[in-house]
Amino acid sequence: METVPAYGIVQRAKVHMKMLRGWNPLNPAANRNRSLPTNGLTIASGQVISVNIVAGAEVWQIGVTDPGQICYFAYQDSDDFDVVNGGLTGVSTLDQNVLQTAFFNPSPSTVSYSNGVRLKADGTSGNVTTALTTDRAFLGYLSRGTGPVDISASNPGTAVDGSGQVLVLTIATQFQSNGASA
Repeated sequence: METVPAYGIVQRAKVHMKMLRGWNPLNPAANRNRSLPTNGLTIASGQVISVNIVAGAEVWQIGVTDPGQICYFAYQDSDDFDVVNGGLTGVSTLDQNVLQTAFFNPSPSTVSYSNGVRLKADGTSGNVTTALTTDRAFLGYLSRGTGPVDISASNPGTAVDGSGQVLVLTIATQFQSNGASA
């Protein structure tokens, strides 16, 4: 998850998810606290995650295995001290929040990110991608502009991509399932 440059400063490979509007960390209905990642799984802040039941206990997994499954965004990294000792917080897509994540399908040749486009979990990759009208469920909409936005000027502690950018999508969450078959 992190790279160490020659100067000894730890830089993140991807920026932490940023909550811009709507989320109250003290609202237990909006969060799933105290769940740990599936054994040995590394989850990064901003990845799409979902609940899995293993040996009768709820654990987090990356992405979704069922296209109609309710998904969450990981608030912290799975190796953060507070997660190891208390569980990872998942921000529910059932609530109406606005957030920024660096985890999205980066291929502009196959994905068109325009304002208002519906978004869904990209399988078990932990990324977000565009949703079709025939998709069984979607997690929200692209908000506040078109395409990924460069936030490198305000995030000097994050490693930049090959173009010198730190790209994120701004998403308005609003999970909906249309009941259509996948």
